[in-house]
Amino acid sequence: MRRFSNVAIGPVVLMLALTFAMQRAGYAQVADTRKIGFVCHMTNDATAKVVKKELARFISALRPTQSFDVIVVTEKGDAAGYAKDGVPVAATDDNKRLVLQFLETVKPTRSDNPIAAMKLALGRKYTLLYFLTDAPTLHKDFTEPKITALNVNKIRISTLLFETFTKPTEAMLISIAEKNAGHFRYIRASDSN
Repeated sequence: MRRFSNVAIGPVVLMLALTFAMQRAGYAQVADTRKIGFVCHMTNDATAKVVKKELARFISALRPTQSFDVIVVTEKGDAAGYAKDGVPVAATDDNKRLVLQFLETVKPTRSDNPIAAMKLALGRKYTLLYFLTDAPTLHKDFTEPKITALNVNKIRISTLLFETFTKPTEAMLISIAEKNAGHFRYIRASDSN
């Protein structure tokens, strides 16, 4: 038992505090999920660092009993996934390290249309999917009704928006999360420190 300011804090209280902190940080869904996918859409060098840092934070929190994959929107606008044959990898320390090394090689895309990456991810039967983007605007084909229609496996989709954005982009990402049993979160560079 640990003491802080003459108050005894037991293991249950510490666990509750940790759980609350994870929920505030947006990791609550990750903790109770077996197969997790991340779609990473980075459009500029400055915010790409923030996106990668937040993604590394999510990946670091995964347990070995979980499996995951990261799908990125390439420079040409195509989709590239880390997992071979579309099978998520176990969240071992080695796999986490390898995925983070893979992410360091990814360059921001000039494409505003991450639909190919979302189609790939939604076909992989994750139980939870995170869509991370720093795009101020998204392509006209990337809409909530289209994403929800593609989500035939009823995957929970949470969306994270970084730094600069337009109100329509924010509203659409909120709607995607709400219609697909997920959560929306806006992240500034200062939040990711």
